[in-house]
Amino acid sequence: MKRNCLSLLSGALICTYACDNRTVLTGPGSSNVTVSPASATVNLSTTQQFTATVKNSSNQSVTWSVTGSGCSGADCGSINANGLYRAPDTYIAGASVTVVATSQVDPSQAGTAAVTITSLVTVSVSDQSIDIGATRRLTATVNGSTNQAVTWSISGPGCDGAGSCGFIDAATGVYTAPDEPPVPATFTAQATSVADTSKSGSGRVTITLTSNQGFVGYYAFVLSGFESSGRVIAIAGAFQTQMNADNTGHITGGILEMDRSTSSPLLPVAISGGTYSYGADNRGRLQLDTPVGSFSFRCAMNNPGAAQAGRIILFQPDDPSHISGSGLIKKQDHNATTLTGDFAFGFWGDWTGGRGAAMGRFTLGTTISGTLDVNLSGTITLGFSVPPANVDNSGAGNSYGRRGAMLMPPQPGPLPAIMNVSFYIVSSNEAFFITRARAQDDPLLSGDAVKQSGTLSISGPLVFYTTGLLSPGTVATVARFLVSGSSFLGVLDQNSDGVITSNYPVNNGQILGPDSSGHGTLSFQVGSGPSNDYAFQLVQPNQAFLIEINAGDGAVTHGSMEGQSANLSRASLTGSYALGTASPAACGCTSIAGVVTLDGANGKFIGARDTSRPGGVSPRDSLTGTFDLSTLGRGQMTTVTPDIENSVMYAVSPDKFVSINVDPAVMLSVVTVFER
Repeated sequence: MKRNCLSLLSGALICTYACDNRTVLTGPGSSNVTVSPASATVNLSTTQQFTATVKNSSNQSVTWSVTGSGCSGADCGSINANGLYRAPDTYIAGASVTVVATSQVDPSQAGTAAVTITSLVTVSVSDQSIDIGATRRLTATVNGSTNQAVTWSISGPGCDGAGSCGFIDAATGVYTAPDEPPVPATFTAQATSVADTSKSGSGRVTITLTSNQGFVGYYAFVLSGFESSGRVIAIAGAFQTQMNADNTGHITGGILEMDRSTSSPLLPVAISGGTYSYGADNRGRLQLDTPVGSFSFRCAMNNPGAAQAGRIILFQPDDPSHISGSGLIKKQDHNATTLTGDFAFGFWGDWTGGRGAAMGRFTLGTTISGTLDVNLSGTITLGFSVPPANVDNSGAGNSYGRRGAMLMPPQPGPLPAIMNVSFYIVSSNEAFFITRARAQDDPLLSGDAVKQSGTLSISGPLVFYTTGLLSPGTVATVARFLVSGSSFLGVLDQNSDGVITSNYPVNNGQILGPDSSGHGTLSFQVGSGPSNDYAFQLVQPNQAFLIEINAGDGAVTHGSMEGQSANLSRASLTGSYALGTASPAACGCTSIAGVVTLDGANGKFIGARDTSRPGGVSPRDSLTGTFDLSTLGRGQMTTVTPDIENSVMYAVSPDKFVSINVDPAVMLSVVTVFER
């Protein structure tokens, strides 16, 4: 019986196994992933090595990644295929970062580690001493992050947000010191880390006045312009400057006179004092105190170490008559007490409400005599002689180079029977002139006289530039002539009351003269237009004063022409230039004095300018822009800041070029002169 039972059981087992052929597979178990260390604190821009273990698997390969809350992308940091984590360069407060290791054999399995980002950023800024008007790039050192970027700001007592503490570019740190800093002239330059905006450093910026040394000495000036009423004004004078023990600038004395149309001229008055400041950027500020009030000016000079020559404008923000104007300022040779020889001159001004211009030659010594061409509101008189008159060396201001004379032009004639003039000796080779003690209906004139030298002839390429008044409107012209014998060809650009003539051929150019005195005339056509006629008086070969002599059209323009250097290119114009506008032709024209630095290699420029017009003044407009120049010396100049301005420029030499605005919206254009 037992055997039978065992047999039965054995058969049942065999039957059961044979009848059920399902395969049961058992998996390898949970593939858990752990990351070590489980948490870490990592400073900005530093690294932390992580490792991962995959349990229950011989395949330990993982894929590393980074996630975060409050950050994204690179701001959470990065990790490479070997688990080396690099913290971000920028700190984000409150951000939470997780390092993730994902099993490659089973992507559903992953391990994590928590990362805390900390910032040990510090910022340091060194103290600086910077002269007024100077520009310098401030630097900051950022430790604790490879991100060295900072955001700059300037603050301090007396800072009003309008530039009283200077200007700083928030991104680059380029700082421009103020022209007239408050007291105390010490500010704080702060650099805030871009990597961690909660961290910053600061340095002290002290504005110094040592550049005032560059404007010490005797100076003479002359300018003309307008009141807001439309009355023409002219001012001339001379003064002495000294630097005080604290480096501030002081006016020790001088003489000033002003002539106004339709009113009695201001008799010469003593300059009793005043102040000046002269910046490292070659821009200066003057206040000349007199018994009849203070006169304020801005100027731009050609050398920060020893200012010799430049451009000057009236800058009277609080003057109810809103006088404005532009002209020349030069350092005097105080040892030059007399003028002798032949001097070419060019004068500009007003006559009974219209414009007036005169040009010619004076012979100077103990007396003054000469020959003049005059354009008074379009009435032309050429070549009339003025007999000798004594030069007065003993009048007011004689110790500042002021001299006087009473001219007696022949009658009848365009000029009054008695014409009083003052002149201010700049050097033995130059003087500034102004009419004085003038009846209201007599011409009001001022300008420059330069001693003649060399062989007085004209040849080769010339740059021609004039500013003046049409009937009605204003006109500014720049051109290049190529003279061969008594004829010439060329091209011309012009802004005539907003009507632009661009790069237009000059035809039928003819020159009569010059005679032995350097006097002559020239004429040309623009396209098939009418003849344009000018008289010229040579100062030296290929350099002359000009006035327009088109009879009957009412136009009065004045200017110069100068011989042009050979082999000019954009690269020729490199370095720092003083700039200024010619005397304005009409009320409303803008008078400008400034400086600009040209990068000829890249065709870019930067600078600053002061502007004045009868409607108001604007101190220190920052300038940026581009320029180009052809081999013939003609080019384009585009100002980008403070506003878009399009100009045409003609280079005289690597040291000088002239321009006019050719935007049709600019209807009151004048020639701007750039010199280094």
